[in-house]
Amino acid sequence: MTNCPHHDLSISLRRGSSRDDLANVLKSVKAMTGPPTPTVIHVQAENAQVGNDNVLYKDKKRPKPGRSSESEPGCSKSRGDELPILVYTVLSLMCHMAPNTAIPVWFFLHLTDDCKELVGEKGSGYNEMIRNELGLSEFDPFVAKNGGKTFMVYKRQCDDLQNSLFHSIAPRKRALIELGKIYAKTFHECDNKEWEKQKAMLPHLRLFWFRHVKKYNLSENMPFGFMVASIRMMGKYMDGDYRSRVEKLADDCLSLSKSPEEKEKAYRALGEIRKKLGQYDAAEKALKAAVQIRREVSGSEQSLKESLEYQGHMLWLAKVATERGQFNKSLKILGECLQCNAMHDENVRNLLASVVFEQGRCYEKLGKFDDAFRCYDKALKAHSNILKDRGGYRYPQYLLKRAHMLALISHGTSTVSSAEVLLEAIANCDEADCILSRRHGSKHNYRALHFCIRARLYIKQRKFGLALGFAQDALRIVVETYGKKHNKVGDALLILGEIWTNKKNKDGDNFLGLKAYHFALACFEDDHPCISDLRARMSDLKDKLDETEVTLLDDDDFDNLIGPSI
Repeated sequence: MTNCPHHDLSISLRRGSSRDDLANVLKSVKAMTGPPTPTVIHVQAENAQVGNDNVLYKDKKRPKPGRSSESEPGCSKSRGDELPILVYTVLSLMCHMAPNTAIPVWFFLHLTDDCKELVGEKGSGYNEMIRNELGLSEFDPFVAKNGGKTFMVYKRQCDDLQNSLFHSIAPRKRALIELGKIYAKTFHECDNKEWEKQKAMLPHLRLFWFRHVKKYNLSENMPFGFMVASIRMMGKYMDGDYRSRVEKLADDCLSLSKSPEEKEKAYRALGEIRKKLGQYDAAEKALKAAVQIRREVSGSEQSLKESLEYQGHMLWLAKVATERGQFNKSLKILGECLQCNAMHDENVRNLLASVVFEQGRCYEKLGKFDDAFRCYDKALKAHSNILKDRGGYRYPQYLLKRAHMLALISHGTSTVSSAEVLLEAIANCDEADCILSRRHGSKHNYRALHFCIRARLYIKQRKFGLALGFAQDALRIVVETYGKKHNKVGDALLILGEIWTNKKNKDGDNFLGLKAYHFALACFEDDHPCISDLRARMSDLKDKLDETEVTLLDDDDFDNLIGPSI
């Protein structure tokens, strides 16, 4: 069959297409040359370790592109001529997945089901053909027992498959746009309940956007929900590699939004990510823009105040104020949020919990530990046991903060000794950490919160050796997550400084404490309430050490504070 490089495959992938449309699509598919290549698939268990019985599956019977099958001598007909539209659609999406990256079987099934809906097919009649076209003759992703496994398509096979399927940009663009819709649907559906599955898809999301969308200039055609989902997902991974990408993506999302509702969502997502990056001025500006749009859409002040979207924006403005040390301002905003009647509806208890939890953070920073304990306890109770059972990340977060306050106050009972209270707090920390490590892995930033709390618990018991290990683990995680100048890094450094200055009161420990405080000072804004106390501590240490300034501190000094890797 002669190649037709200038032929435009006018493939209609609209939902609800008629059978006539599908017939036209099949005619267009006949313009393709050569069969799809045999795809090499690497199948492994979700948590496979080196040495497990991983199998490299390869269909050796499949002919190479452009060649006739040896079993059909003289046959000039291309294998591509015989592909049903469903199989073609699945292959066109699969070949645009990130190569050399494990693809979860659950996502492949999700993609296949979406393709069936897209082209109006039902049932499992094409499953065998899809398996064969992907070279999965020895592995069946449609069998339930394989649902927890992954497989890999290598770059060479991806490129060969693309070359055999596409002879113009138009059908490739349509495939990419449909794949973008599936990503958006997946990340919206899975948010906060399928973390590991989301995390497994993140490399595909990243490479899909930056490798294909940019290459084929698709940004204006991408669904808005996909971009917002991308921002929120990448925002959970704030290391240096994703930081610049997510900032650019947030700006793209804003520039491409059209309706007021889209702009509102874009500003909200932009505000959230700026806050996570520590860019508080930019975060506040974006969130206020979202508030203004919501004000215009609502029409009246009463309608505005009862809008949960508005209350969500205000909650994030309160979070920005908390991070900047403006605790009373944050408490005022949160108090106004709680006056909203809709906030107390049973269906939005999680929003209520987030508001009272933020109140607890402010009270804790102000030293009002009884008030903080009541808020953390209320936030914990506002979340149902269902959330706890599925390992939601907010449950261990609330549990940790409640445990911390439990250790700081007697909780109004003389029948419980200080030691018993501390043991209960540590047990709560262990339960939370078990959920966090299972759900998010060993280096997630919420584990840093656990380590900081454990360090403070041991400081209270004057077990400074144990406290030091937890504080260094916390510092290591937040530095890897946020970089060296972030308020969470400053919090961990403050704990380290407190440990060293109380440890043995020797000059060596005091100097380490002074270095920790020096680096912490660079992590906070000038108007942060801890600044004056921090400078006073540094002044006292300088007097003890007869030091007038901390000179020539560099990255090696900072790394020495962190200690050896876990």
